[in-house]
Amino acid sequence: RLWRLRQRPRQLLAGQELRVLLQAPFTLHWGTNGWQSVQDTDSEDWGLGHVVLLPVRKLSAGNSVQFAIRWRASGDWQGEDFHIDIIGGDA
Repeated sequence: RLWRLRQRPRQLLAGQELRVLLQAPFTLHWGTNGWQSVQDTDSEDWGLGHVVLLPVRKLSAGNSVQFAIRWRASGDWQGEDFHIDIIGGDA
């Protein structure tokens, strides 16, 4: 599943991969289930944009992912937190 600033899914099917795609280098500050196990992951340049692949495929329905974006060039935060709920395959 692809997440972009102009395309912000709020749900992710359990077992799906989540890729955050933005146009400039960024660091994703993220955690699960109410900001537990917080980590920082730097984006990689994939040619068409900068991507962070979040390792959320093992999360089951009822879990959630939270993240914030920090732009690496300026060190500025995007200014909002994002939340995605993990749902079952039949929803």
